[in-house]
This record gives sequence, C-alpha cells and structure tokens, in this order.
Amino acid sequence: MTVTKTVTTTATATATQSNSPADAPADLELGKTATLTDLALTVSQVEEATSPGSQLPSDQRWWSAMVEACSKADITLSWSAWSIQGEDGGTYPASNTIWGDFPVPQYPSGGDRVLRQGKCTKGWIMFTLSAGTTPSTVDYGNSVGENASWKAN
Repeated sequence: MTVTKTVTTTATATATQSNSPADAPADLELGKTATLTDLALTVSQVEEATSPGSQLPSDQRWWSAMVEACSKADITLSWSAWSIQGEDGGTYPASNTIWGDFPVPQYPSGGDRVLRQGKCTKGWIMFTLSAGTTPSTVDYGNSVGENASWKAN
C-alpha cells in the first residue's frame, strides 16, 4: 500500500529597495520627458552661461539647463531640487542666488510659485561648476524620493 501526502506551501514575496547602480533608472537623453507622480519634466538644453554681474570667482563657471515642467496637480516649483553631476565626479546644486543678468526665461526659483494642475512652465536654471569641469548629468530629486537624470552631452 502506498500513501501519498499532499503538502501546500504559501510563499509571500517581500519587495526590497536596492540602491545599487544597476537598479537606478537610466539617464535620459536631452529632450526626453521624465514622468513623476505630480510632474512631467524635460531638460532640453545644457550650456555654459555668463553672468558678469555676479562677479563669479575665476575658478568657477556658470552653466545653465533649460527645463520644462508640466503639472498633474498644483505644485510648488523651485531650483533646490536640481543639481548637476560634473565630469569630475562632483555634485553642483542649482544656484541659490538670482542675478539680474541670468538668461531668461527663468524656471521658477524661490519656491514661491505654484504651478496649477494642467499648466506648464519653461525656463533656465543656473549652476556654478568648477572651472574646467563640464556637466555629465542634470539631476532632479524631490522631497518624496522621486528622481530623474538627463545626460548633459
């Protein structure tokens, strides 16, 4: 006589977050759009800029990124979520100062502008990089952990 026993096993999958580079989203090409929860962002240009009025030290250079933001909900915009990764490996946050001779139009900078749902805005964001360094990527990271990155060249 043969006795057969059936065993049922229930498995529970648990998601884990990894910070390894292999899990990071690929850098977007300029002109491509990153779609986040409340915002769609496009970086279309990255170029060296000038601002004689800022009297930048000789060991630094201005760079600018043209960014378009389209809102899926009322959202406050600011430069503080933006940075550039330099070819030298350094991270360069967006400027926290606005000079009158910065290129226009300017992306909203002070966190004092609400972009209404369904509306878009477009403008330049300014960054200071070490002289001799060129941008590798333009990076966005918001307070809820959403990130996007565009190849600068």
